[in-house]
Amino acid sequence: MRVLMTQPVTRDLGGVARYVASVRPHLETAGVDVSPVEIGATRARPLHVLTDQLAFHAALCRRKPALVHVNPSLLPRSFFRDGAFVAQAIAARVPVVVFFHGWDREFQERVERHWLWFFRRTFGKAAAIVVLAKQFGETLERWGVTAPITVEVTAVDDHIVDGFEIERALAERRQSRSLRVLFLGRLEPAKGVYETIDACALAAQQEVPVKLIVAGDGPHAPAMREYAAQRLGKSAEFKGYVSGNEKYDMIRSCHVMLFPTLYQEGLPISVIEAMCLGLAVVTCPVGGLADLFPPSASAGILVKSVEPAGLAEHLVCLARDPEAREALGRAAFRLVVPRTLASRAALRLRDIYQSAVA
Repeated sequence: MRVLMTQPVTRDLGGVARYVASVRPHLETAGVDVSPVEIGATRARPLHVLTDQLAFHAALCRRKPALVHVNPSLLPRSFFRDGAFVAQAIAARVPVVVFFHGWDREFQERVERHWLWFFRRTFGKAAAIVVLAKQFGETLERWGVTAPITVEVTAVDDHIVDGFEIERALAERRQSRSLRVLFLGRLEPAKGVYETIDACALAAQQEVPVKLIVAGDGPHAPAMREYAAQRLGKSAEFKGYVSGNEKYDMIRSCHVMLFPTLYQEGLPISVIEAMCLGLAVVTCPVGGLADLFPPSASAGILVKSVEPAGLAEHLVCLARDPEAREALGRAAFRLVVPRTLASRAALRLRDIYQSAVA
């Protein structure tokens, strides 16, 4: 099966680019011939809004795919650009699979007020739709989607668990005298960086030895680094952007991932990576995170408030009860590894393709 897939440029650091990069090789192993079409501002082409449409049209005519896979987010620029891709494919009588990777609730309201007609004439005609949260699927059904809607998870590279043994990792972490707390993600205020710093500082005031590791980049990084130095001194370390084995080694060295985000998340890959490597995770039930932690699994701590005092109490409890902390990490590992490895995600995606074509 030949599939024409839209994607950001390979060097893009975002979640969609990483998802495609991890899943695509396994799709090809499973018999899917993926033809990528790179789109977006990072292509550095003049008038890229127009040239993206022309490039997609040329690829659609030249490659004659059996199916088109579009990777939008429910954000203004992506909504209209990718909707036009879907319209082109529908006009060419090629079935379309739409995978919504991001979802902005404010823009959702704008669509409901002004743009449902556009949605129904484009995305609404897809043969199948994939989302990262049950609540997103319920919204699409309310908008009149009758095609199959699948709730999926973010995929991580299979190499993340190469040689990883959960019990050995937990035993090694017991040797650390400090509670190593990880924040991994783009450094934006809405993702909870300041709350993480404050929570660690409050935990330290309760005589809990805390070491905060911050990994990621963004325009707010210098201000956040200065704030962390004021609140935590040398107990805060900013790594910048890390990737590959360096990132996995960094995650393995930590005990807890604190990610108190109120951002309009799809399903943050950083949380999945931390769970794959057996960290206890404290985060918020936004986007796909609300579905990731079934109540019966006890695989993480979901908090509805990002007040630093409440977050600090969780850190104190996890520091003073290593058995409970390790139980969370062990349950997280067992929950996500079978579901999120790219090789398995690719097989599920291939099945969606086959049903859409049929």
